Formats: sequence, structure tokens, C-alpha cells
Amino acid sequence: MITEDCSRLRKLLEGLTASEQNKELVNGLRERKQDLGPVRDQLRSAADGLQPLNARGVQYEKYPTADQNKAQDRLAKMRETLATAPKDITKGRDFTTLKNGLEKLASDMVEMAATSWKSYVVREQPAVDQAQLGQYRRSHAVAVREIEDLVTSTKRLARKPPLNEEDMSLLETKWERIRELVRSLPKASTEPAVNTFIDAANERGGAELDLLTPEVLQWLMEEGMLDKFRIITH
Repeated sequence: MITEDCSRLRKLLEGLTASEQNKELVNGLRERKQDLGPVRDQLRSAADGLQPLNARGVQYEKYPTADQNKAQDRLAKMRETLATAPKDITKGRDFTTLKNGLEKLASDMVEMAATSWKSYVVREQPAVDQAQLGQYRRSHAVAVREIEDLVTSTKRLARKPPLNEEDMSLLETKWERIRELVRSLPKASTEPAVNTFIDAANERGGAELDLLTPEVLQWLMEEGMLDKFRIITH
């Protein structure tokens, strides 16, 4: 009886020890999971930020290839450790190295998106001729004002890569509206006589009749603007 009791007690003690060890392991793994939480969010945010650019075939100027390969290798090693010796992940430098590598990868992805985004904006944003806006600030006041408002808002939106497709679509819609409004304006003239007439016509009193030269009249007819400017006839 005593031998059996001792045997049962020994098994109970072994089970208690194993339970304590398992509890320690669970707590250690839980801490590691919490440590990786912010890193996971950083990577997810960086990946999401690349989706609108990927959908438009943006050519990235720099790929974090080395860091990506290192991070993948460390992840593979960490998975193997979890499968064969999970306690090892709760101590040592391997986990810290993995975490630092993933953080560096997320940072590089954000930098890659930002750098490529700047080039994309320069290439895709609509061109606005300030001389053209200046010439038609009065004769096409509503369109010019809307263009200037849109230019201001799109510059603000384009400072950083859009975080999602919704933000990207909003920016593209505004860009297209700028193009539409610019197309509705007559082209800015480089002819001195035309510019003199437009400047005078945009003044409060309007342009003197003698400024309406044949050259100016032809330009107004070609641009469909005969009724857009005030002319003093007295």
C-alpha cells in the first residue's frame, strides 16, 4: 500500500511539475504573441498601402529584397522551433532578431511606397497652366475657382500614398475633374495683342474697342469666346 501511495504521489508531483512548466510555456508564448502584435499591424498596414499602387501597375523604384528574404528565413526557422522546441522561442536572441527584421521590412515597404508614389504623382497629376487661369479668372470665374480649389485639395491628398482603394479613387476623381475643367477653358494665348485685349477686358470697365484688332477677333472666333469679354463701345 505504501509503495502504491508513493507511486501515485510521484505521478501527481510529476503532473504538477509538467503543469507548471506548461503554464510557464503558455505565458511565455503569450508574451511573444503580444510582442508581435504591433509588428503584425505594421506589416499589414504597409501591405495594404501597396495595394492601390499594385492595382495600377506602379513600378517600384526599390525593393527590400534582402530584408524580405532574411525575414522569410527567420520566420521559417521560428515555425520550425515552434513545432519542435516551442520553449526555445521564449528566450534567447532569435525572437528579437526576428522581430527587428520584420519591423525593418515594414519600414522598407512604407519607404518604397512613398518613393514610388512621388514619381507616380508627378506623372499622373493633371497639368495646370497658371497663365491660363490668370487670363480667364474673370471670364470663366466659376471654372477657375473650382480648378484652384481642386488643385489645393489634391496636393494635400497626394502628399502620401493613399491608404486604401477608396482614398485612391477619391484622388483620381478629383484629378479627372481638374482635367475636365481645364479642357473647358480656352487655351492661353501667347500673342501680345490677344493678351493685351484679355487683360483689358478682365478689368472692371472692359476693353476699348480699338483693342479688338482683326487678329484678336479671329482668335476670339476660333476659341468661341466672342461673348465672353466686355468691350467699351463709347
